[in-house]
Amino acid sequence: MPMPTCSVNSVMTSGATLYVVDRESGVQVLERSLQHTPTASPVVWDKFIYVPLFNGMITTFDASAPKKTPWFFRSTGLTEVPPIVSSAALAWTTSNGHMHASSP
Repeated sequence: MPMPTCSVNSVMTSGATLYVVDRESGVQVLERSLQHTPTASPVVWDKFIYVPLFNGMITTFDASAPKKTPWFFRSTGLTEVPPIVSSAALAWTTSNGHMHASSP
């Protein structure tokens, strides 16, 4: 899976753990356990990180508040490709043939 980046950090997963690394120094700035294994690459938009999980949810982290409880978008089926996000919407498809959209 490609590693998503923003202007300051790189975001990656390994198993059921999310890592955020400072791009210039290589220093890890965030490590969070995920409830399930990711099914696609995380997506970074603004200060938010969206991670599609095996249980059909997309976990959302606020990178500016790393200790804050993440919130979830629920869907049926697996999200096998990274979601698409813009200032207007978060959209993703599932293995059940459904397309979901929500406010980011």
